Amino acid sequence: MSEPIQVTLPDSWDEVLASPRNHVWVDRFEDGVRFLILRGPSSVCAYIGVPKSHPLAGFEYDGVPLDCHGGLTFSCEGGETGPWPAGWWWYGWDYGHAGDRSTYDDLPGIKALGFGECDEQRWTPKMVDDESWITRYRFVKLARLAEKIAAKPGRARPTEQETSP
Repeated sequence: MSEPIQVTLPDSWDEVLASPRNHVWVDRFEDGVRFLILRGPSSVCAYIGVPKSHPLAGFEYDGVPLDCHGGLTFSCEGGETGPWPAGWWWYGWDYGHAGDRSTYDDLPGIKALGFGECDEQRWTPKMVDDESWITRYRFVKLARLAEKIAAKPGRARPTEQETSP
């Protein structure tokens, strides 16, 4: 059995700024879910995926009760566009909310205008990995609950009409 690969995650804002959009820093599989940290268009983003066949797959992000930084802001099937691997359904959140530094704040034109000089949190991949452990733990618990409900005899997956407000 091979040892897990130890990766040193960037821990500086300059490394975040130097990375291209959609650059993946973390792609980890543990406890039946897949976890990504990548450079989004304006911030570091985190994503948790379940296999497409999983009972938790296929929902809109606002229908999944998961507490994470700023709340879930994303859900989609992987593989069609973007950096999300195929065969998985992805839920994501970003680190670009009020009080969080945006990569746009450091564009030369913005800085030249005198904007972007505020004291906001500059999230790095290492900080996101450290901060998101509780979200990953909660998501795994939610996934296990969804599996139990789906496996209950006589229980079919609800239709969209049954889950709509």
